[in-house]
Amino acid sequence: MGGHVRRRGAAGAAGVIFAVLLAACGVQKAQAPSPSAPQTTGVQESALPEKPLAEAAGPDETSGAQQPPSEPETPQAETPQAETPQAGGGPDEGGAEQERENYAMAEPPETEGGEANTFAPPVEERQPSRSPPPTYPGRPIAPAPAPVPEAPPAPPPAPGEPERIQKVTVYFGTDRALETVRGARVFGRSEATGLYYGLVDVTIPPGHQEGELESPQWWRFEFNADPEKHVTYQGYTLMTRDVFYQRLCDVVSRSQEKQAFVFVHGFNTSFEDAARRTAQLYKDLRFDGAPIFYSWPSQAELSLFGYNRDVTLSARTEPRLEAFLKEVAARTGARRIHLIAHSMGNKALVNALARMAASRSQQTAPLFNQIVLTAPDIDREVFLDLARRMRGAGQQVTLYASANDKALQASKSYNGFPRAGDAGASIIVAPGITTVDASNVTTAVFDLEHSYFASEKDVLTDLRTLISTGRPAAQRGLKPVSAPSGGAYYVID
Repeated sequence: MGGHVRRRGAAGAAGVIFAVLLAACGVQKAQAPSPSAPQTTGVQESALPEKPLAEAAGPDETSGAQQPPSEPETPQAETPQAETPQAGGGPDEGGAEQERENYAMAEPPETEGGEANTFAPPVEERQPSRSPPPTYPGRPIAPAPAPVPEAPPAPPPAPGEPERIQKVTVYFGTDRALETVRGARVFGRSEATGLYYGLVDVTIPPGHQEGELESPQWWRFEFNADPEKHVTYQGYTLMTRDVFYQRLCDVVSRSQEKQAFVFVHGFNTSFEDAARRTAQLYKDLRFDGAPIFYSWPSQAELSLFGYNRDVTLSARTEPRLEAFLKEVAARTGARRIHLIAHSMGNKALVNALARMAASRSQQTAPLFNQIVLTAPDIDREVFLDLARRMRGAGQQVTLYASANDKALQASKSYNGFPRAGDAGASIIVAPGITTVDASNVTTAVFDLEHSYFASEKDVLTDLRTLISTGRPAAQRGLKPVSAPSGGAYYVID
């Protein structure tokens, strides 16, 4: 009986904490775009077609931007012949995966039967179209040209020349389902049965400050995103798996280090915000390579209901994340692949890596270079077990923790157990993991201090050095501290 009373009291206290955090974050959420609807301020998005296009023209293959034509072209009359998806995600009976066509800014092709491929673009049922697809304003319907390498980024402005808006193209895999919101097709909160592949264009404003994810501020009477002031989401382009990896190979091959990173977001994050954060990381890490993010169907809702659903959905995404990471390792041509996870995204990533490690020989070289776990919202003891099982997945595993992370404090209160991202007395020191305590630089009173990995300059600097050089913590200017349980961790002062 007493245990039940204590549990209700803890849950009630956690509810109060979540309510307080919700109120505290009301300002922060007002800065970002709606979790369901795409931004429309700034660069205008092309209308999303409601049916697959006959080999629809993708974005401009030189820059990755959508180029509105002066006059729409006449659509082709043929209806695309879609493949029949294979159950279980395997190849067809002939042993070769069937060729997929490129449906840019469109949904995957229709199917006439069979189950959706577990790890391929999901298929939505609809009646076959017997008439030519309509022309949509702003985008011609024409055969897509063969992918060509993107142009190198524009040179920085000359001294005295004003800064320009910078466009960053980030690539994604997601098991979010497409939903219709205010007449637009967006990646929402529902779970798909497979993966979508594509790219997103994000703009970085002139005068961007390192560590800032510039968003509209209500106290400045800013209610719409402005590319001149804010990091803005400019819409997505869907691609087939083969085209997706061909494009990634092109980007990777042009980088000096032949590298890529994959970012896995956490709780309370929309698809749009995950894309914006990935672009900000790419910019602030000064990364030379391919920026990729994996978006699972977080509810983007700061509430107990949203938290509980995110716990379930982050677990259900694990096999799809595992498949995506294997594909990235096998099909991008990257010599160095870094993984960065945040908050509840660590739960999905660590479980996926443990599954991958179980199927690989200990003598096999790691698939990944730097594995970075930031503010992990995982039960501490569960994490320690998973850490043993995922050993050897990367060249280095680094965990960033903080005693001032208010979101993890609320999670600890609600769940009743310390989290892997906690510092202080419960800080993790484990074989094969370098723990970095960021408590000294996460001291803001009116901030959750949960996204410090991307917002605190000292942490960003350490993360940038880690990814660019691979140096261990002792060679990055961090102070070693002996842990009460033995071993040592490192502190950012």
